[in-house]
Amino acid sequence: MQIKPNIILLCSSFLVFILGLCCIDSGHNWSDDFALYLSQTQALLEGNTTDLLRANYFAMEHSYAHVGPYLYPSGFPILLLPIYALFGLNFWALKVYCLLFFVASLPLIYRIFKQLNCSTNQALSITLLVAFNYHFIRFSDHVLSDLPFLFFSLFSYYQIQKANFQNPIKAVLLGLLIFFSYNIRDIGITLLPCLFIYQWQAYKKDKKPSFFMLLLPYFAFISLWIIRWYSSPSTPSKQLSLLSETSLEIILNNAYYYSLLIGNYFFIFKGIPLGIQWLVSGVFVSLLLFGMYKKGREQPALFIYFSATIGIYFIWISFQGMRFLFSILPFLVYFIIEGIKALPISFNVRRFLVLGLILTSLVQSLFISYYYWNTDTNEAYSSEMQQIYQYIQAKTPKDALIVFHKPRALRLFTNRNSVQKNLSAAHYALVKQPYEVPPSDSILLQTAHYTFLLSARKSK
Repeated sequence: MQIKPNIILLCSSFLVFILGLCCIDSGHNWSDDFALYLSQTQALLEGNTTDLLRANYFAMEHSYAHVGPYLYPSGFPILLLPIYALFGLNFWALKVYCLLFFVASLPLIYRIFKQLNCSTNQALSITLLVAFNYHFIRFSDHVLSDLPFLFFSLFSYYQIQKANFQNPIKAVLLGLLIFFSYNIRDIGITLLPCLFIYQWQAYKKDKKPSFFMLLLPYFAFISLWIIRWYSSPSTPSKQLSLLSETSLEIILNNAYYYSLLIGNYFFIFKGIPLGIQWLVSGVFVSLLLFGMYKKGREQPALFIYFSATIGIYFIWISFQGMRFLFSILPFLVYFIIEGIKALPISFNVRRFLVLGLILTSLVQSLFISYYYWNTDTNEAYSSEMQQIYQYIQAKTPKDALIVFHKPRALRLFTNRNSVQKNLSAAHYALVKQPYEVPPSDSILLQTAHYTFLLSARKSK
């Protein structure tokens, strides 16, 4: 008896949700991108986004490295608004909310690849290789835009696939949807060339849509972009200035690291010698390139979307990691399976290889969920840090400037601005032990792992 695809999707989605829940901690780690997203959500509720921009601009300009942008696009903070308004700074609720976007992405993945004329088994295989992947499962322990962006970028791609450009309302809604994806993460801009290629393919068919109808999604996108530009507080573009710093060395380094990530997507590499990592990654990169070559002419829109996204990450000045690839990983899996299908091996061997990858992914995700279930990942909102935040709020003036290695997180939890550099204007410093306190500085609070200091400059 053959199990219906919808039953498999339902059961796998439920399992993914349970595995994701097992990874969720009640706090957050020190990767403090989450702090700016939540600060922007607060600012939207309170109507003080301009004040946040001013504070974060100062903090980022006085930090040592590329910590983050002055402000993120507003899409993800807008999505967080209802949960934040209901539950406040409840990390568990916020993480479950983000996890639900991943669960909702799974049926979309299946339908996208059915639209690409994949067989039911192939579409299910791709979906399960995403659903059971340990990178997605463990990412449920973060309040970040990547899982919501995965959903909205896939939903946009699915609607592009379905569009016939005969209905003006649907054409406008498509443009609005693509803009919202872009407003979650800037890389969503690559959906526009994908849309153009799909329109070009539709225009080549006998039943040609009107030129006006084809332009409507772009009019909707540009209109919203102008509204965002006009209504948002003005700030220089940090992205463009960073892109100007790219070089051939950066591109080659990114190509090196992203090639390793392709193998790491399927297998946990921790503790594995680099040579074996390269061997495994080389196999999957070869299958990926083979699949892209095989399907590129048949699926030009997908080819352009995938290539444009990975191309932008290649030229970016810093290595961004697996989470930035989330939106294109389903398509990466598709190309790799197409590469496997083109190998001169029997159907049963190909099926065994794909089934082996699915089972390996599931086993790794079970292990990761068990690990996270038994591991305290709460660093930024531990009882110790909450004690420090409460002390800072009670004992320091609102205009205090504090030196700390995670300035955005400290500002979120204390409403005091923070920088990484030890500026002369900095009144206080929060340092991790062991730390040799200068004789001129005063210790205000000492906990098991941190020391809060009053600078000699302030005490004079």
